[in-house]
Amino acid sequence: MDSKQADIPVWKVFVAAAERARQLGTEAEVEPLYAKAIALARKSLGHYSKEIGGILLRLADFYVEHKDYAAAEAAYETAVETYERNGEAGSILMAAALSKLAETYEASGNGSRAAAVRLRVKVLLARQLQSMVDD
Repeated sequence: MDSKQADIPVWKVFVAAAERARQLGTEAEVEPLYAKAIALARKSLGHYSKEIGGILLRLADFYVEHKDYAAAEAAYETAVETYERNGEAGSILMAAALSKLAETYEASGNGSRAAAVRLRVKVLLARQLQSMVDD
């Protein structure tokens, strides 16, 4: 193993393996690989790091691809909570997580929740735009 490989956090290896399994269509491997990546990242980075939010978004996207909307909602909601707790509540990462959550609510037939989340996204993006104008 060269020095570059030794510097790669183990959780990133599991994320890469999960992404590769998605590409290859070996769905049964994907969820356990993401779960292991999340567990290792939490140990290494803390429970609410933005990297964990990113892994949760990828996992939720996988669930959406397979129309498992309940699991996708749970993963997106956990990503949103992660961003809220790590100081990313006003970030583009949060806007992306909320947008995907709204789409999932809509797909699962929960239009009223989707509308409420979309409104939250609009407010968040308006604040981001205003801060850019103010700077």
